[in-house]
Amino acid sequence: MVWTRDTKPKTARLSPGGDGPSAFALASVGRRAGRPYLPSGGPAFWSCTVDGKREKVWELNGDQHIMDTLKLHVVPSSDALVQSVAERFNEFLHSPSCTAPHPITIALSGGRIAKSLFTALASQAAGGPPTVLNRCQFFWADERCVPPDHADSNYPVAQQTLLDPLHLAADQVHRIRGELPAAEAAKRAEEELRTVLRRHPSDDCDSDRTIPRLDLVFLGMGEDGHVASLFPGNLELEGSLEDRAFYDVIGPKPPPQRVTMSLRLLANAKQVWVIVPGEAKRATLVNAIAPNSTLPLGRLIQHRPMTDIWTDFTVPARPETPA
Repeated sequence: MVWTRDTKPKTARLSPGGDGPSAFALASVGRRAGRPYLPSGGPAFWSCTVDGKREKVWELNGDQHIMDTLKLHVVPSSDALVQSVAERFNEFLHSPSCTAPHPITIALSGGRIAKSLFTALASQAAGGPPTVLNRCQFFWADERCVPPDHADSNYPVAQQTLLDPLHLAADQVHRIRGELPAAEAAKRAEEELRTVLRRHPSDDCDSDRTIPRLDLVFLGMGEDGHVASLFPGNLELEGSLEDRAFYDVIGPKPPPQRVTMSLRLLANAKQVWVIVPGEAKRATLVNAIAPNSTLPLGRLIQHRPMTDIWTDFTVPARPETPA
């Protein structure tokens, strides 16, 4: 794959940072074409040549880089990251997709940034339409098999910083029962999700479909590329799970017993937002967005039409195959 500056008078522009590809960290997604990553503001126009065939010209503006199967949002700091996601969440709550009279199903995750993220989400959502907030149904993408008040549980941070500040009713919150045996907790989580959708059926929100369709899923990415509790090495379970939405897994760190949403359920969601803060995750993210990545995040991207990823670091050239 070769990137060159477009020289057509109608599209050629002076790009910040230099005149050639060396001034940019280039990233491409998809089989045939992609878009370059622009580390500084302003528009840029580049063309992509693959196997001797010139592809169409792409335009980039600001910090949002839209590729074939993912949209990369690059911000300068972790504070800016949570604010950007929170503002997007506010837009989501005001979007036409949230006006139909069916439950708005949202899945949360844990992680080191969860507290600041949920605080920012609550601040933005507090001004949202009450009728929309009253229809929000919160689930969890994964949970460790511990009681809900345990320090390792994903539930307490979400409860204290997001759910309680929004004054949600008890029947809007559907935590994974980590105090139960893992297999039973997974079964209960799936039954609860399908029950919520069954109470308010619609063409786009059907509990009886093979795999339910969530409206929005928040995910993080671990240093090993895992999302939810889908770790490298345990995705082979997916082939034997038929149409399960949740299942129990063993994680690499204590406490090992966990319950996770399946790759099928995550891939079927209308929107998936992956929050990846911290320079330590740069190499893993580059690997995950590679075309043939076998990392859990990579597999998820490959199974979806579009995935949003927020980072607070620049992303270097995307390899043709995983490193």
